[in-house]
Amino acid sequence: MTTRSFLLLVLFFSLLETHYYFVAGIEEELYGYTMDSSKSARHLSVTMLTYLGFAILGLVNVTVPFIVHSANYLIIPYPRWVVILIETLPALLTKFLIPHILHRVPYWMRPLTVGAGWIVVALITKVTPPNIAPPVRILTSALASVSAAAMEVSFLGMMRYYGRIGLAGWGAGVGAGAVFCAVLPFVLTVWLESFLRDFIDCIYALTGAMLVAFFVILPGAPVNYPHARQELSKIDGDVEDASVLLQDPVQQLSKMLSCRNRSHLMKSMVRPFMMPLFGAFAVQALAYPGISRALPLPEPSTSFFSYFTSYGLAFQLGNFISRTHTLLFQPTSAKGGFVIVGTATFALLTNSIFVIFSTQVLVGLLAFVAGLGGGAIYIILFDRLLEEKTLEPGINLEFSLQVVGVGETAGVLAGGLLGTMLESMMCGGTFATTQRWCHTSQ
Repeated sequence: MTTRSFLLLVLFFSLLETHYYFVAGIEEELYGYTMDSSKSARHLSVTMLTYLGFAILGLVNVTVPFIVHSANYLIIPYPRWVVILIETLPALLTKFLIPHILHRVPYWMRPLTVGAGWIVVALITKVTPPNIAPPVRILTSALASVSAAAMEVSFLGMMRYYGRIGLAGWGAGVGAGAVFCAVLPFVLTVWLESFLRDFIDCIYALTGAMLVAFFVILPGAPVNYPHARQELSKIDGDVEDASVLLQDPVQQLSKMLSCRNRSHLMKSMVRPFMMPLFGAFAVQALAYPGISRALPLPEPSTSFFSYFTSYGLAFQLGNFISRTHTLLFQPTSAKGGFVIVGTATFALLTNSIFVIFSTQVLVGLLAFVAGLGGGAIYIILFDRLLEEKTLEPGINLEFSLQVVGVGETAGVLAGGLLGTMLESMMCGGTFATTQRWCHTSQ
């Protein structure tokens, strides 16, 4: 069995195990209660729909901007640090600003608006040749990042209604999307002998999947349709915060989220949630993609494209597994995750500087562990926020869930820029040597 086949089997069985736990009674694992038989079937159905709906939303929200970014080939006219800024800075600004105005937009209008934006971006990207003036490609890349960040903020705020099951589905979808994006360029260009731009048409199908997941699959229609609150009695007990759904959520948010209240909530989120997310994802971004080109060249070596795909796949598999399994163990602290991601990244950084070992299996294992730690920290922190006792369980919780993602994106940006700087130092400075991957990928 080849390494590629083994990794695919690991992913397949991990998906099966995740499906089993969350569909066959995960409520008892997460909430510590049991239900009588008359309600168990309905509750299981709601659990399945919630998990599946958020899994689809997470997968689509990761995949669409990646397709647009890949199809624009910005890495050709610009250095990597500029590409990182183009793809990440708009998302950071969006996550920082949009929670302050998003409460004025009805839930049902958000995916429709972003879906229309994705289709426009796909059309522009498709008709824009890769050799056209870069500003057009920069614009579509920025729009893809902004729209995905806006939807992430909205979906995370909806965890107020769907709780830990929604968080579990979202984590699984985001993790699966990252795994898919890690292998997509290699599969398209090497296996299928195609081009990344040929995959743009899939954005239309992905947009449709997002709308179906939001309007059809997700239970708890009052979140989606303002007039559907009258049907609350039909789903009594199926949504965690059912009493809140009796009121118009948009009106609630507009009345309660004063400027002073928003400022206070945002400040209270910085130390316990934003800073840990920033640190975790900054360290994680050093491991991947960060210093990947500065790592030692093995003997015998394959192509850099093949190596980078395997390295990214190992990293994202770790990220996926931790996002789908962390809640099963109900951890109370993220310290273990920080130890894991910090140790793995330190080992990779040390190896990239001193060229200690080049065994691909060992390097891939360290990347896997780094992804494992970062994904666990993400889930633990958001789960802790969902259970935060100092927050009013409705409006304040929704806004807090929306703003803490700033820490993640800021960490990705800072870690990515630092990784680029360290990589250029090791590939072209005092530590330059022909034993690194960057020597073969100049």
